[in-house]
Amino acid sequence: MHFFPLHAPTTDSPAARTASRADSRAGFTFVELLVVLAVLGLLAMLILPAAARTQNDNRAFQCLNNNRQLNRAWRMWSDDNEDRLLAATAVSGDPSVVAWVTGVLDYSPANPSNWDFGVDIMKSPLWLYCRTNLSIWKCPSDQSKVIINGEAKPRVRSFAMNTYFGNLDSFAPAYRSFKKFSEISAPSPHGFLCFSTCAKTPSTLEISPRT
Repeated sequence: MHFFPLHAPTTDSPAARTASRADSRAGFTFVELLVVLAVLGLLAMLILPAAARTQNDNRAFQCLNNNRQLNRAWRMWSDDNEDRLLAATAVSGDPSVVAWVTGVLDYSPANPSNWDFGVDIMKSPLWLYCRTNLSIWKCPSDQSKVIINGEAKPRVRSFAMNTYFGNLDSFAPAYRSFKKFSEISAPSPHGFLCFSTCAKTPSTLEISPRT
């Protein structure tokens, strides 16, 4: 029996030329790599703004939903209290006027109404109707904060009530205010405005339905 030595193909052989062409096709050229990077950059330019808009839309939708929850709580309180409406602000000396929430928001660290939920919101007549859910009182886009001893604390509330409900007589006697829900006899075909955002957020209003 005879054994024949195996020899690697020479560079001039067909097998060597085939292997060389396969190696040249195995990787990207520099130009091809630049083209791929340019395409990826273009896709990123198209996708990132759309993703940012989607995030903003989601926040606006959540803010609108929180506003809707406050409206429902406001209406349920009226149904449980002989059709009376909660007032936008309290009036001293008049126990018949019940404010939807007490306290005034500003940016003063000396004012705990800005940053302490227990001062006003948890004492609100709407608190139980909101199912004790603190997030309802805020818009996700509301990033307003108050600096307390060097620590930034988020403000507790993003919404304000229409001052024509409950007690506007004390501020502008020439204009009509509404003390009971049944007095709202001829609202706009679209409804009426009860709560709106009072913070630096995109405009998100909830129009209460006529019924």
